[in-house]
Amino acid sequence: MKNLIIIVLIVLCSNFSLFAQEQVLFVQHIQKGKEKIIKEHKRIKVKTISGDKFKGKLKVINESHILIKNDTVAVADIIEIRRDPILTNLLFKGMLIYLGSSLVITGLIFDAFGALGSTGVILASIGAGTLGTVFLTPLIVPLRKTENNWQIKVLRLN
Repeated sequence: MKNLIIIVLIVLCSNFSLFAQEQVLFVQHIQKGKEKIIKEHKRIKVKTISGDKFKGKLKVINESHILIKNDTVAVADIIEIRRDPILTNLLFKGMLIYLGSSLVITGLIFDAFGALGSTGVILASIGAGTLGTVFLTPLIVPLRKTENNWQIKVLRLN
């Protein structure tokens, strides 16, 4: 009998999450009909009309305002929005900076001591190119601008 009561309580308590309404940012291209849903607690980058930039986890306050870190941003003031996944930042940027700087330093050492002919210059060049790609990693995640017919609004998902 005790087991039956425990099982019933667990089932009742676990189903309360089914009734919660989740608020999301709904980004839609007006002409093409493309849609993107950004859920709460996802990392985003936002630029507003006044030029302020905000970066952090998304929290929806109400239909017209969102919270990023401790800053309140009006949805109507957003002109650019982009997801900012932490995996992309850590994996690509961190690894590329480490690899590029290692190649540059190794190439400079080889070049300074004259070891292996022109290998040092080649390694330093490859390293410099690798460091340059760090600036291209934000291009992996698409940027959505309101001036390019993207519409941003808050929706409730059931």
